[in-house]
Amino acid sequence: MIVTLVAATLLWKIPFYLKLKSINTPDGCEEIATKIELSDVYWLHIIGNSVIKYDGGSSAVKEYVLQNNSEAKLENISVYPFFRDWDDYTVSPYDYEIDESDKDKYVVIEYFYKFE
Repeated sequence: MIVTLVAATLLWKIPFYLKLKSINTPDGCEEIATKIELSDVYWLHIIGNSVIKYDGGSSAVKEYVLQNNSEAKLENISVYPFFRDWDDYTVSPYDYEIDESDKDKYVVIEYFYKFE
């Protein structure tokens, strides 16, 4: 019973993790961390973030991702700079060890799905 609960608690994340990992990114991207969460703040939703570092910056990553992935692959996906104005969905810099001297090089690839 306990094994089943632990497995169910962890296994639901796999499809969303694979969705983030399937996004084609430019050569030279360094993955910092990937996190998947289920939340019921405001509404039930799944949010996954993959934080990467790329010397070309966030605009180069966004352009590459949009040009080198299909519409189906990009469904529910956003790409934005790691350091941006805060809102309820902004990835907290306190969640990751980030070198702020290179802050223009950090990028978030985000999966967001709202249950309706």
